[in-house]
Amino acid sequence: MDIYMFKGAFLCSDCGVMAQSLLMNKASDDSDEYPQGPYNSHFQESDSPYHCDSCGDFLEVNLTDDGREYVRESIKQNPQGPVSKIWADYYNIE
Repeated sequence: MDIYMFKGAFLCSDCGVMAQSLLMNKASDDSDEYPQGPYNSHFQESDSPYHCDSCGDFLEVNLTDDGREYVRESIKQNPQGPVSKIWADYYNIE
């Protein structure tokens, strides 16, 4: 999955492309001024799952061991939550 970075936020591919099209001209290589990407969501590991900061879509990032533990604990605290189901399915955690 492709992700974009813009003003400290992670964006899914659809939101990143939309943000780029609204700004029209690539004026900068600075993610504070213009959405940067696309980057493959597996380009590094994270200590927590990411969701698009615009639409909320799950971004399917790889997790560190600490990240997997974070997901396990989150699922234990709210096993019926919609995000818990998404995370449990994607990361294969019961």
